[in-house]
Amino acid sequence: MALQHDVNLMSLPAGADLSSAQYHFVELASDGECILVDAAGAASIGINYGKPSAAGTITSIRPLDGNIALVEAAEAITIGGFVASNAAGEAIALVTGHVPLGVALTTGVNGTIMRIITINQGAIIAA
Repeated sequence: MALQHDVNLMSLPAGADLSSAQYHFVELASDGECILVDAAGAASIGINYGKPSAAGTITSIRPLDGNIALVEAAEAITIGGFVASNAAGEAIALVTGHVPLGVALTTGVNGTIMRIITINQGAIIAA
């Protein structure tokens, strides 16, 4: 069972129907709305905790701020392993060239909700 601690959420409008993307990594679109991370290994502002069913609907986002968060895994991930995002916003094991988004606190397999310690994206310097 995944446990959550010290939940710090922010509210943002969704850029699309994210009702099937709860616990997926999101990014900020140029219009200020949050959308699923759209490229494997891309940076993220946080994890969608809501289930907004339409663009413009407010959703809750767990920012990547160095605290514990829940995320849906897309593959096998071991405890202590770094995680990144796939093109659907799900957690995958970090590979070269991807932005690290967290460290696994629990194991993950495809479709499971796992716990991670997020990596503060303010510490990532863009090339």
